[in-house]
Amino acid sequence: MRTSFPSLRPYLLWLALLSTSPLLQGQADAQLPFLPDQLAAQWQQPAYLAGLASHSIQLGAYGGYGAGSRHLSLSRIYGSSGYLDTETKEAILSELQPDNLFRIDARAGGMVALRGAGLPLSVSYRRASVNTLRFAQPHTLGLVLFGNARYAGENLSDEDVALFRMTYDEIGLGTAFGGETWQVGFRLKGLLSTQAEQLDLSYSLFTEAEGAYLDLGLTYDYVRQTRRGGGFGLDLGATYQLGPQWTLQLAALDLGALRISGDRFQLEESLSYEGVALTDVLAGDWQNPGNLFAVDSLQDLVLASAEADGRWLALPGQVQLGAAFAATERDRVLAQVAWGLQPTSDARPAPRVSLGYQRQTWDLLSLGVHAYGGGIDDWGWGASLAGTFQTAATVRTSAFVSYQMGRSLGIVQADQLRSLYLSAGLNFALTQAEK
Repeated sequence: MRTSFPSLRPYLLWLALLSTSPLLQGQADAQLPFLPDQLAAQWQQPAYLAGLASHSIQLGAYGGYGAGSRHLSLSRIYGSSGYLDTETKEAILSELQPDNLFRIDARAGGMVALRGAGLPLSVSYRRASVNTLRFAQPHTLGLVLFGNARYAGENLSDEDVALFRMTYDEIGLGTAFGGETWQVGFRLKGLLSTQAEQLDLSYSLFTEAEGAYLDLGLTYDYVRQTRRGGGFGLDLGATYQLGPQWTLQLAALDLGALRISGDRFQLEESLSYEGVALTDVLAGDWQNPGNLFAVDSLQDLVLASAEADGRWLALPGQVQLGAAFAATERDRVLAQVAWGLQPTSDARPAPRVSLGYQRQTWDLLSLGVHAYGGGIDDWGWGASLAGTFQTAATVRTSAFVSYQMGRSLGIVQADQLRSLYLSAGLNFALTQAEK
C-alpha cells in the first residue's frame, strides 16, 4: 500500500497569502515623510502638525497597498488565477531559497487637523491589515503544491513556519508643538481588533521510498480570534532644522499592542503511520467518525482540542530616521533609514536604506525618485508626484501619488518583481478669510 498525502489545492496557499482587507502601508514610503504640505505625511511624521497655520483646518484621506516577497516573484502569485499547472509549480519551487517571507500590508483612512489660537489637534481614523507568511525551507511549499509522495526517501524538516494575520481599526488623537528650528509631535491611538490569527509550526517528515509508511513529527501553536479585542498605540516624531540647508527627522510609528481573545490549539505529536486496516474501518463507529481514527495516533493530529486563550500581539512598529539637504531652492537630496521592530516587518533583519531626489517644478509640483536597499526584497526604486494648488481664496488642495517596486527595473523586468507599493492621498486646507 502506498502511503502519501494528496496535494492541497494551490489556491489554499494563495488564500493564506492574499486574503487581506482591500484597504492600507507596508514598505516604508521613502518620499512621503519629506512632503510636509501633504496631510498624509503626518501618519509618517506626527511633528508636521506643528506647522499648521492658526485658525485653519485640514481634511484629508490616504490609502496604500504593499505586497512583498523575499525570493518569489509576485507574478508567480498574482498571475496564477487560482490554478497552477505542473510547470508553474516547478517554476515557483525553483525560485525559492532558504528563509522565505511573504507580506501583504494595507492601510487607508482619513484625518482632520485643526488649529485655533493654541496647540493644533488632529483626529484620525484608519483601518490596517498586516499579513505575513514565513517558512525556512522550500520543500515546505513543495509539500503543499505536490504532496509528500514527491519527497519519498527524503528526510524533511522545517523549524520555522509562521503565519501572522491582523486587521484592526484605529482612532487617533494627536498634537504637536515646536520652535523656530524644531518640531515635536505625538499621536495616541485606540485600537479595535476585527480579525487576528497566529500560527507557529515545526515539523519533520520521512516517507519510505516505496511509500509503505511514513514518520511524522509535528508541533504547532495556533491562536485565532473569536471575540473583538482592544489595544493601544503611539506614534512619535520630531524634526530639526540644522542650518539653512539641512533638515533632520526621526519617527517611531505603530508602537503598541492588541489584545485578542479566542481559541488556542496546541500540539506536539510524533507518529509512524502504516495506514488503517480495512477490518478496523469496517468495525468503526460510523455515527461518530472520530472513532475511525482511534486505531492510531492520527486522531491527535486531526482532533486537536481547543482551549480559551487571551494574549497581547505587538503591532509591527517601525523607526525611521531621515535627512534632507536643500541643494538649491528647488532641489533636495533625501536619505532615510527604516528599522522594523517586529519580525512581521519587511525591514528586518536588515534595515531599509533609501536615497532620493526631489525637484520642485513650476511652484506647484514636486517630482521625486528614490532607490533603496535592504528589507524584504534587497533593493528597488520608486517615484512620486505631489502638488499643492490654490483652488479658492481660502482653500488649498494638495495631492500625491507614489509607486515603488523591488528587484525589478519596471516593465522590462516585470517577471522579476519582488515587491510593489502604491499609495495616494488628497487633502484640503481651509484658512480664515482676511478681514
